[in-house]
Amino acid sequence: MILLGGIYESSATFSTAVASYPDTLINNIALFLTRHNFDGIDIDWRYPANRGGQSSDKVNFQKFIIRLRARLNMINKLLAVSVSPRNAVFSNAYDSTTLSLYADMINVYAFNFTDGVEIWTNNVAPMYSDNTSPISVNSSIVDWIATKVRKDKLNIVVATYARTYTLARATRTTVASPISGPGPAGSNTQKAGYLAQYELCPQKTNYVTVADDSTKTVYYTKDLSWISSETSDTLAEKYSYAVINGLGGVAIYTLDWDDWNNDCGMGEFPSVAVAQDYLYSGTNDA
Repeated sequence: MILLGGIYESSATFSTAVASYPDTLINNIALFLTRHNFDGIDIDWRYPANRGGQSSDKVNFQKFIIRLRARLNMINKLLAVSVSPRNAVFSNAYDSTTLSLYADMINVYAFNFTDGVEIWTNNVAPMYSDNTSPISVNSSIVDWIATKVRKDKLNIVVATYARTYTLARATRTTVASPISGPGPAGSNTQKAGYLAQYELCPQKTNYVTVADDSTKTVYYTKDLSWISSETSDTLAEKYSYAVINGLGGVAIYTLDWDDWNNDCGMGEFPSVAVAQDYLYSGTNDA
């Protein structure tokens, strides 16, 4: 499948397209999928009625999804929709009945739950909420299920990257500790505050590792450096949760930030390998 949109695509662009040019967009999608032999498309509009979108986006997107589904049925292609994990956002952005009826998959971006400028350390994706992390994977999925959406179409999207921060004081190293800014950019990915898994592995060997059983998270500290990342254990918690709760599955965001070259010694694409173990056999051999 191929994805249309993403975090760097303007919400206003989608607003205009689904309101004024839906047929053009639908026909172009169908033509592209057929020409390049993709299995389907993931509509990743972040997010209707948000980030410069319009209040009419929810209704227009609902109509668009119904018409797109009809067109994709004609060429036997799949339709996924990527959605917000935040109740305050998705309640104004999507019609859950429409998604349940017409989407094959609903991908919940269940990470990076912070909103706006960050002033303290945050775990990349706590499995469960606590007083420092009120929004979590579990709370997001529970909120989505409360909309009466088909839970067997919900996929938990997990992040392969690490979130990094520069602490304000070396004596404050817990979650929700004050920060002076993001951590340094990785040598390859070049994005401050983020590291790919293959960039993190050689760096974290000299760090103190802290595991929090209540939120099912792990973070690493050294001097003024603070890093939150998924591990095989925290990923296993999320994958097991998807199976136990009858969800559709999981999605990986993104493959190129995973350890694709086995630099960490856990095999190539370990996030995918752990997912395969849990979703297909219910065990963790990674």
